Amino acid sequence: MKKRVLIGILTGALALSALFAGCSQANTNSDSEAATASTTAATAKATEKTTKAAGEKATDAEKTTESVTEQATVQETTEFTVEETTTAATEAPTNAPEEAPAEEATRTDGSVLTKTEYRDAIWGMTMKLPENWQDNIYVLNNSSSEGRSLSFVEKTNYDSGKEFGLIFKLQESDEPVEESNNTKAFGSFTNSAGNTVYISVFTPSDVRANIIDEALAANYRNVFTQKDEALASITFEN
Repeated sequence: MKKRVLIGILTGALALSALFAGCSQANTNSDSEAATASTTAATAKATEKTTKAAGEKATDAEKTTESVTEQATVQETTEFTVEETTTAATEAPTNAPEEAPAEEATRTDGSVLTKTEYRDAIWGMTMKLPENWQDNIYVLNNSSSEGRSLSFVEKTNYDSGKEFGLIFKLQESDEPVEESNNTKAFGSFTNSAGNTVYISVFTPSDVRANIIDEALAANYRNVFTQKDEALASITFEN
């Protein structure tokens, strides 16, 4: 009887021990699965962060690459523009500009007075201006019962008074003139109507300078001393 009881106790103890062992194994498996799940989640999260960080870095790297590319493009464009401008400037012609033609003052009678000459359209006459005459004279076109005349006067004296400045006067007529101390025959030409026109030159015997002003008197003398040179340069087309 005692032996049966002891066997029953031993049997119960073994069963209980097996039960506890099963539960422990189950708990161990459960803990292992939980740990595995936790590890997997942590790994996935870490992988996601790493992937995101790598993506952000890649994006930053792309932006940096684009910025560098844009800067390089701008620099190349600037260098090209500067080079092109420099080349254009270098290749530009270096010849000195052509000298501007002498300014011409066309008069109402069609004649032209420049710095170096006077050209008369009506008489077909050209006169070279001596050096002291350049920019220093007026040519007055007058018409009267005696015919047309051209008076050559020194500017500054004439501007101070219309009675001053006369150097000489060329006068036209239908007949040869009667010469005197102040009037001399100068020549003739054929006009557009086929008629002969006679020209005489009148030179004043009195000084036509404003002698009250020494500077004006000097201006007149400088022009007057070259009157013969101016008269000798006159030519007619016909």
